[in-house]
Amino acid sequence: MDSRKIFDAIDACDDVFIKEVIQDIESRRKKQKRLRRLFFNKNQHLSGIRIAAAIVLFIVVLGVGVKTTAHISTLFRDWMENVFQKSDVTEIVPDSKTVDMGDSKISLKNDVQMTGQNETFLYETSYDGIEEKVEKVFSIEGEKQKELLKKKFEGHYNHLEISFEYSMIDNEIFAYNMHGAVEKVFPVIQQNTVYAVLETSAKEYTQNSSQKGSRLVAINLKTGEIQSELALKTVIDFVMAPNGRYALVQYNLIQSDGSVKRKWTSFDLQTKEEKNLEKLENKNLEIDTSNFIDTTHIAVGGKVNNEGDYETLYYTDISTGKTKEYTEYGNVTPEWNCDYSVKKKTALFQNIVTGEEFLIKNIETNPSYSISIYKDYFLIWNEEDLPAYLCNIKRKTAVKLNPPEELRYTLQVYFSQKENALLFTNEKEVYLVNLEK
Repeated sequence: MDSRKIFDAIDACDDVFIKEVIQDIESRRKKQKRLRRLFFNKNQHLSGIRIAAAIVLFIVVLGVGVKTTAHISTLFRDWMENVFQKSDVTEIVPDSKTVDMGDSKISLKNDVQMTGQNETFLYETSYDGIEEKVEKVFSIEGEKQKELLKKKFEGHYNHLEISFEYSMIDNEIFAYNMHGAVEKVFPVIQQNTVYAVLETSAKEYTQNSSQKGSRLVAINLKTGEIQSELALKTVIDFVMAPNGRYALVQYNLIQSDGSVKRKWTSFDLQTKEEKNLEKLENKNLEIDTSNFIDTTHIAVGGKVNNEGDYETLYYTDISTGKTKEYTEYGNVTPEWNCDYSVKKKTALFQNIVTGEEFLIKNIETNPSYSISIYKDYFLIWNEEDLPAYLCNIKRKTAVKLNPPEELRYTLQVYFSQKENALLFTNEKEVYLVNLEK
């Protein structure tokens, strides 16, 4: 069945039936903790595509099944202004080219998404039935939206083809529409140079054609020069520090007896020195569970129990290799825990590494999900019983989020670091909430 027929079939379904299916799917996802960001998405670099295909399909179903009307539009706006101060809420009308808000002119369409590490990139996408393509990219300057210039890089490293488009804001790059061997391009750009990960042929290293490797390369966008930084057939993945100084590297080393040894290193992109992180070796850790606390410290979860939950936290300085082990693992972030008291209706946040803690009172529901939107902001909620709570760990305050029934199936929240604002969207309407006030 092609995408058009699927779309028509979904559109013909009764909304109540779709909601029931959605609730059933969501209830089955309780144990799949990596997909907990369906409704509340952390603003992160997405490399030009959404986080997971399963989430894309789910959001598409929601967008078709729960139709947006003028009634819902009023509901969304009224709810936003009741939760936050009216002066802090900026409405963005998706279906118009520009919206006159005094000196500000901001426009978005229904297919706009948001990404960025330190900057905020808004981008429009299209889907041709095979792949998703980024069409336009925007920045937010104050309360104005500016379309960014799209550039294209094409080159070769040995026999490997490298092709991607990109847009820039200051020292950050957003790469998209990638083809060839390039798997991802890291967002930090320094002196016209960016770092990318290439999937390489096994024949570069070994005659065993069943093995593939990864290569970290430096690409000079001005001269077109491509220089290899690090390459091994056993590399699983790379993660780059927020400032672009270090790359965290994970290896699988196949031993003579067929067993696999896990190895972790940090690679200094300035000195070209690779340092072994010995205390992380053979801990059955996954690089996608690592969380950069700052530019040199990471937190990684390890020692999984019978229920699939992490029991241990490894806190590592990747500049020195020093690692501390903690016998617990956070349920909000690797280093932050949230304990709920049913009797007192309070949520106690505790930092495993620093010992910092704070208490939020008057929490009506036992939060089954807790995530960090960005640094000082946590979101806690129960998938079966709202409200949710947006918690500020710096101010030790919380805002209750209890959206109307019509909005609950499509509501998403993003954090924009540079603007220090939250972006709320139901796939049709968009509101920016200023957090500085």
